[in-house]
Amino acid sequence: MLSRNQSRQLTVRVAMRGIMVATLTSVLLGGVVMWLVDPKSFPSVGMGMWFALQTVTTVGYGDVVPHTSLGRLFAVLIMLQGIAFVSIV
Repeated sequence: MLSRNQSRQLTVRVAMRGIMVATLTSVLLGGVVMWLVDPKSFPSVGMGMWFALQTVTTVGYGDVVPHTSLGRLFAVLIMLQGIAFVSIV
């Protein structure tokens, strides 16, 4: 039987699941937020999710970029999530 501390131990599998959920959440919410805060640059949620996906994966094609300060601030958060994801993996 596992002790209380052993059952709550962080495993690689649990950590990876958490990172994947956080990254997927960043992309999904990122698409919606970018559409809301910068509708001229992101006329649809899909366009916002495309930006968030390419940003979180650190590809950054540059075909769509935020033009408002709030949009750029949120883009920084998505970039940091992508950097964390790549470095932890």
